Amino acid sequence: MDRAQFENLWFLGNVRISVDDKKAVVAVWQGHLGKGKKRKLIRGGLYTLTLMGIGIWIMTKAEFELSPVEIGVSWWGAVLFVLAAGIPFLMKNSASQAVKNSIIRDPEFYNLAQELEVFELEEYE
Repeated sequence: MDRAQFENLWFLGNVRISVDDKKAVVAVWQGHLGKGKKRKLIRGGLYTLTLMGIGIWIMTKAEFELSPVEIGVSWWGAVLFVLAAGIPFLMKNSASQAVKNSIIRDPEFYNLAQELEVFELEEYE
């Protein structure tokens, strides 16, 4: 579908954009959306590694309390580790949304994204 046909369907509300999350992260990593988005991806990865490392450190250094009445210090490490494990999913969703926004707003990126097969368009009535 060419850009003019896409714009007509988009403004009528008769098209749905489905973005492949993995390919969206690759497109952001390759710098197709600018350096700011790539820096955000790198920063999110560093936060993930740092928080997971701190969580593991807390779990190994503190006494592990299994009692549900008293929550020991090591439980905070487990909570921190689990929360840090969710950051990559947030980064993936952020990259997907950035690609979708660029497809809608930038005609040049629309053509590039078609070549990279990052998205699919679904036309409906």
